Amino acid sequence: MEENYTSSDMKFREKVENFWYHYKWHTIIAIFLIIAVTVSTLQMCAKVDFDTYIMYAGAEEIDRKSEDGDVSEYTAVLSSLKRVVSDYNEDKEITVSFKNLFVPSEEELEQILAEFPNAQINYSLLEEDNRILLENMRYSDYYICFISKSVYEKYKTMDGVEIFAPLSQYVGADNVPEYYSESAILLSSVGFYSLPGISDLPADTLICLRRVSAFASKTNGKRAKSEFKNAEEIITKILNY
Repeated sequence: MEENYTSSDMKFREKVENFWYHYKWHTIIAIFLIIAVTVSTLQMCAKVDFDTYIMYAGAEEIDRKSEDGDVSEYTAVLSSLKRVVSDYNEDKEITVSFKNLFVPSEEELEQILAEFPNAQINYSLLEEDNRILLENMRYSDYYICFISKSVYEKYKTMDGVEIFAPLSQYVGADNVPEYYSESAILLSSVGFYSLPGISDLPADTLICLRRVSAFASKTNGKRAKSEFKNAEEIITKILNY
């Protein structure tokens, strides 16, 4: 059957075909850019601008679930951390990105299994947390670290470079915390350890301050310097709480 097209239909169709023939890739690229910009804008709008970034890494599993109406251990830790954090981004709200990583050493894992024979260890999550820890130690905004001794020993130097900064300059003259090394102080030896959630962490957890990596200085020096300055203020408050 012969299709019924009017002359105006043909002209419009020819114009579209002509346009598509000459500007096909221009149009595709333009559409791609519009989609990319739209997605990026939506992600930026949804992204929280945290005042600081704090990390725990060790053999303690910080539970995010609450029981019997009580706040979860994670929420309690977060609430206590907010006591020593200021509104650095001046958005009239204090927000903390608290990263908790379950990274026991082989010995600690054996102790857990000996104490809890029926414990179900998620080895995939364990591997993922170890990967994230390595990345965060190499380059991240997580300068304040609460870590186990095994994590400290593993990451105190990387590629021959000392990762953590000496802490004596942040300790008040009237305070005498217990040093594990010049760049690590026992969390249980400072008053901050008495706060909710924080007191549930192992007594031998270490407080450390990551240095700004050379990579961070080169790629995002201004932000890294600002985040580290905020971290210095926070760790001073923690050590002298």
